[in-house]
Amino acid sequence: MLKRRYRTRVILAQCLAILAGCGDDVERSDSTSELALVQLQAPSEDHPLGQMESELAIGLGDGPEGAGLGIVWAVVEAGDGRIYVAMSVPSSVRVFSPTGVSLGSLGGPGRGPGEHMFPAGMGVDERGRTWVVDFTNGTYSVFEPTREFSHSAPRIGSPFWVPWPGRIDAEGIVDIRGRPSTGEWLVRLDHGLQVLDSIPLPRHTEGAVPFAPELIWALAPDGEFWYAMTDRYRLTKQDQRGGLVLSVERDVSGERLSRAERREALRGMEVRMGMVGGGGPRLRLGDIPRQAPVLARLWVDSMGCVWAHRYHPHQSTSTQADVFTPAGRYLGTIFFPSPVVARVRPVFSRDYMYVVEQDDLGVHVVHRIRVTGSRDAPASSAAGDRCSGGVQARGLA
Repeated sequence: MLKRRYRTRVILAQCLAILAGCGDDVERSDSTSELALVQLQAPSEDHPLGQMESELAIGLGDGPEGAGLGIVWAVVEAGDGRIYVAMSVPSSVRVFSPTGVSLGSLGGPGRGPGEHMFPAGMGVDERGRTWVVDFTNGTYSVFEPTREFSHSAPRIGSPFWVPWPGRIDAEGIVDIRGRPSTGEWLVRLDHGLQVLDSIPLPRHTEGAVPFAPELIWALAPDGEFWYAMTDRYRLTKQDQRGGLVLSVERDVSGERLSRAERREALRGMEVRMGMVGGGGPRLRLGDIPRQAPVLARLWVDSMGCVWAHRYHPHQSTSTQADVFTPAGRYLGTIFFPSPVVARVRPVFSRDYMYVVEQDDLGVHVVHRIRVTGSRDAPASSAAGDRCSGGVQARGLA
């Protein structure tokens, strides 16, 4: 859980160290004990971790209602195994049984109580209620386990993160405030929406230039954070006191971009700018990086393991993820059979996980997958290391 004892001066100094790659040369306040930054070097060669098997697919268009999905932004699993899928085009929250049978929807499209215009995040609290975070309506909408609408409240956070990076769990809500250019904070709220504490995030620029480095981060179950810049394979962990406690590096680089790829990205950017009325400085080919990012997204599973999604030429998807233990040990690499929409947070369970895959036509399908036949882990791992989704290191002492 986030702590009030953070000191802004310390946090900002340490966050800047993350962005600058300063290692442990960080200013600390008198109230923060000196901590050694553990630096790990993971193998540069990918070590496959078993085989991925899909045991359930939602969104293939079969069934009486035609279960085809729109653009998926969030997936959650309730305690009874029901699966909730928030999507736009159309704006809705669909409900499915543990076997994938459509059970209807939560609320409906609109701006009224219990309705959705852009449901970009979800979570389930300790009472089994489903919370829907709507960016357009600026609300949290709460639904009972019976799918009946309970109440809604104005959302505290910023609308500038899509999809929603926050979290709703038994302890409360973590949301985000501010803008990347002027400063952002993670805010912890109770379920009554009373602010409990907060922590500032590193300053960073918004990703307006194709292939440009961006800050990615993930919140662990115990309140610790993992950070990275997408152009460098260096993961950094910060503890609850604001100390930088470990970093993990791999000697892996992004792919070299051809001139044609950079031109195509520039034309796409110009088209998007034209659709929103232009504005801002005009980009030139020289503004587009010559090398693609190496990382796309970070996620932390329910057991505290870090999943570093590698960058894919199609910027919204990823075909592989490197898995690290909470202590930063590299377990291996998961290769997904189809491109995974990396921006959608996976649902992690001990033995399986839900991911959103995207086919060649851009159609989204929710898969429940698990890793089978886990192989021996690299020498940096220990026997018994286990993460969500059935990922486990075995055969090593």
